[in-house]
Amino acid sequence: MPDYGTELVTDNLNRNKKINGVQMIWGVPVLNGVDSIPALSKFMNHGGISVFFDVSRPLLKYISNHSNCATMKQDFHSMGHDGVKNLYNAIVGKPYDIEILYDVKVIDQNNAKEELNKL
Repeated sequence: MPDYGTELVTDNLNRNKKINGVQMIWGVPVLNGVDSIPALSKFMNHGGISVFFDVSRPLLKYISNHSNCATMKQDFHSMGHDGVKNLYNAIVGKPYDIEILYDVKVIDQNNAKEELNKL
């Protein structure tokens, strides 16, 4: 699947030169770093703006050196735990939440090194 995401980003950036921003709602293609997708790297180096989801060492290192991108850090542990607990309650007829909202943390050039140290 990461290869498919890489192909989609590459194809769209190569075909549409008017794109000035990219929002990746699935961060897996860039977990090995923005430079792992040459078309995205070129786009970013020419002033393109991007927002990613998820964190990894290569991505946080990249963000710490580039002001034109950021990522969102999600709380996977809570999301998984609460989701399974909520599903169980729904199955056994106990009260459950229709919707569970989680805070995400925005990581940009200002706090990327701090977050990198936490990994």
